Order: sequence, then structure tokens, then C-alpha cells
Amino acid sequence: MADTRNTPIRILLVLSFLLLTIQIKAQDLYPIKDLRKDSLTLLHTNLSLDLTNISSKTLKGIAEIKLVSKINNLSNITLDLEKLTVDSVTHNQTALNFSQGNSKVYCSLTTPKSKDDTVVLKVYYGGTPKTDLSGFGGFYFSGDYAYVMGVGFRADPHPFGRSWFPAFDNFVMKGTYTFEVTTDTGFAAICGGELVSKIVDTKTITWKYELHQPIPSYLASVSVSKYEFLDGNMSTLQGNIPYILAAQASDTQNLTGSFKHFTAAVNAFISYYGDYYWDRLGYNCVPFNGGAMEHACNISYPLFAVDGTVNREDLMAHELAHHW
Repeated sequence: MADTRNTPIRILLVLSFLLLTIQIKAQDLYPIKDLRKDSLTLLHTNLSLDLTNISSKTLKGIAEIKLVSKINNLSNITLDLEKLTVDSVTHNQTALNFSQGNSKVYCSLTTPKSKDDTVVLKVYYGGTPKTDLSGFGGFYFSGDYAYVMGVGFRADPHPFGRSWFPAFDNFVMKGTYTFEVTTDTGFAAICGGELVSKIVDTKTITWKYELHQPIPSYLASVSVSKYEFLDGNMSTLQGNIPYILAAQASDTQNLTGSFKHFTAAVNAFISYYGDYYWDRLGYNCVPFNGGAMEHACNISYPLFAVDGTVNREDLMAHELAHHW
């Protein structure tokens, strides 16, 4: 039998303790404030990635980052980047002085910027990307797959875009994205946003995606494999919405079976929460055993949940719900 004496007082004490605990934990998670948002507005990031020969477990990239200064006399910009090596940084085709350390790239502008000035940095970088020590988060190479999981469970802070591109790895600096990813023929790249072009060369394919809704770094994504696309326009309560489901040929039948209620889930969320906001709907299958990740338009979804049954469709619906 439960002890109900002084129940209201006990409940109040428990709630007070829980609130205090949450505040302390929050301070522990983010002991250092990211003040870059006070001096810079992030507009757009264009990522050009070379992900050919993924067996080498390396990538090469160019990040073009468009910013606006919020202050006068802006002379330095700091970006987040872990493990990968920066070759050079330019602004208006002029090389900038920079240094790397403590998972940061410190860039010095040749001429200080005034308030409302636009700054476009180009960062040339490459190497073998980092994964988080927790086992969840970062950039993974596994057989004929290369893919990102955008948060690090043990990373501080948790946004983990810095594992694969120079970023402002916080929750408040949001921008739009262009992804241009070059793969070997026989492979496909899938990223957030709308697939706007596919340029086929003799040995490579370059895939271009545009994401028009601003996002924080951890919701950006790329996955590369021998994907086949199950794509089209989904008829929903708000009209047609483009979608892409990506899996290797051997998994597409199971993917179809496990996503038989995909349209019903989308319509349920639209009915309860309003219109879908993003450029398209999407999931890509990856050989990740730790769960799934709700990247914008392009959810990275574990192969163990794609078995032809609907036994794991709660995971499908859970990740989709993040988009409302």
C-alpha cells in the first residue's frame, strides 16, 4: 500500500528536485556559450564532396559558407571541424591566414568587415572523418556505404556536423544548403532537399541537392552506396509531396513491405499537426545498429528495421515525427 500522507507536499518537493536537476544537467552539457550567433548570421552552405573510392575511407571537400556580419570591425571567424585537415581558406579568391586546433578552424580576414557586410569563405579540406566515442554519431564507412549520423551522444556540444564539414555546430545558427556529391558510377548519393541534377561522366556521377529550409548543422546529411531510388510524388492531405526511399537492390522489396503504411503516417501527422514543411520526404537505408537519425528530408534508417514486416514501423513513424 502506498503512503499517501502529506502527498501534495511530497509531490512539490519531488518536482522542485527534478527541475533543479534538469537545470544542473543542462549547465553541465553546455558549460561554454557559443557567442558566434551574436556577431554572424549564417545564410547558406554549399558543400562539394568527393566520395569516390569509399573503400579508402576518406573524403575531400570544399565548403563555401555565406555569412553576414552583425557587428562592425569583424576580423576573425571561427568554424568547427574535427579531425579533418584544412588545406586552405579563401575569401574573394584571396587566401586567408588560418590555424587549426581544439576542433576549431580560426580564420583571419584580410580586411575587417562592417555591420551588414557579406562574407563568403571557401574552406578546402579532407581526410578520414571522425565517429563519436559513444558509437552513435559522426561519419561512417562500412563496406560499400558511406554515411553520416548528425549527432554525437558523447560529443559536446551534441550537434556533430563538424565531423564531416566546417560548421557552426550549435542549435541556433541555421542556414540553407546545397550538396554536390561526386561518386563512382554504380553508386548514388542522397542528401537533404530536392535532387536538382545528376551529371554522369565516364567514371563518376555528380549529384546535386538543394535544401531551401534553414537548418542547424546536425540535420544536414549525405549517404552514398549502391542505392536504388523508390521515388515519386506522394498524394497527401496537403497535395503531392516528393519522396525518395533509398536502398540497395537486395533490400528494396523489404523496404516496400516495411513502409507499407508510410503514406498513412504522413497523413496522420498532417491531420494532427499541420502541413509538412520540408522540400521532400525521404529515408535512406544504412548498416547502422545504433538506431536512426532524423536528418531533414533524408532520414538515415537502419537496415535491421527493414525486414519486409511492419514490426518496426514505430521507428519509421518516430523519425518522421521529428519533421513537424
